[in-house]
Amino acid sequence: MPIVLASATLISTGLGGMAALRFRDRLHLLLGFSAGAVMAVALFDILPEVFALDGGSSYMPFAAAGFLAFFGLERYTALHRSREHVHTATAHEQELGTLSAAGLTFHSFLDGVWLAADMIAPVLGAATALVINLDGLLPWLLAFFAGSFLYIGASDLLPEAREHDSPWVGVATAMGMSAIYLATEVLRRF
Repeated sequence: MPIVLASATLISTGLGGMAALRFRDRLHLLLGFSAGAVMAVALFDILPEVFALDGGSSYMPFAAAGFLAFFGLERYTALHRSREHVHTATAHEQELGTLSAAGLTFHSFLDGVWLAADMIAPVLGAATALVINLDGLLPWLLAFFAGSFLYIGASDLLPEAREHDSPWVGVATAMGMSAIYLATEVLRRF
């Protein structure tokens, strides 16, 4: 069953990635929806699981550790330095036709590679979890990833979405949160 569920994430990740590539002009709305969904997974799915475990609140420092780990990773590596908005401070240089086209083609190729790697990762993770017993680590891992999801949603996805001054970003974020909330409520009944 874990492989089947992971395969569903493979498909949904692929569809989401293709939507991002196809609707680049509305990427801010997709990012807003994604920010809401990622934060909602932490708030409505992962953290309730952690609190349902025996001693749930004692795992909360690991949620903070997850948040701070991603903060540190982003702060002390070049993970997102390309978003420093150089174009707002300097004028665009003249484009170089063929070279620019080649660069765009290579960039699109890398988008596909990253998307493929992102799609297969949940399946590989589920297969690994079948081999390795993670029961003792599960509460710690859940708390850590809840913190990291909150960081990614709030500090990466949402600010990127907000770069477009559109009131629809807030609507998309609320829709992402609502979709995950409703999904978790429906799944809890089964």
